[in-house]
Amino acid sequence: MSTPNIPLMYGTKEMKLDAEDWELSDIARILRGGKPMVVSLEPGDATNYTLLLVPCWSAFVEETLGRYGIPPSSSKDYLFISKLSGEACPGQFVRPPCQEFDFEFISPDEWTRMFLAWWVSELWTRVKA
Repeated sequence: MSTPNIPLMYGTKEMKLDAEDWELSDIARILRGGKPMVVSLEPGDATNYTLLLVPCWSAFVEETLGRYGIPPSSSKDYLFISKLSGEACPGQFVRPPCQEFDFEFISPDEWTRMFLAWWVSELWTRVKA
């Protein structure tokens, strides 16, 4: 089980960092290796999020990002994150430090944005380790 640097509480309940199928450290290791993955988060507040995480330093990705304002030399600083839900799967390039506004593409809900900013920030600390 992953231990957060700074726990996030929902009322009196501490939110979980680990995905349903993966520990956060394993997610970071896979991403660090340049492989994309899908994670299902159920943090403990009766919500769930299925995210596609694509490290922008992946083969065949980094060299194509210049048209989106990300030079290949900076690709290691970005994840492409998409929330998988039905036919509409909004996504965005996210880099540290993560802020709540980085996740407006997923939800207008303040709590959702706060959770995702916290979770992705914790993920980044492990990816960069």
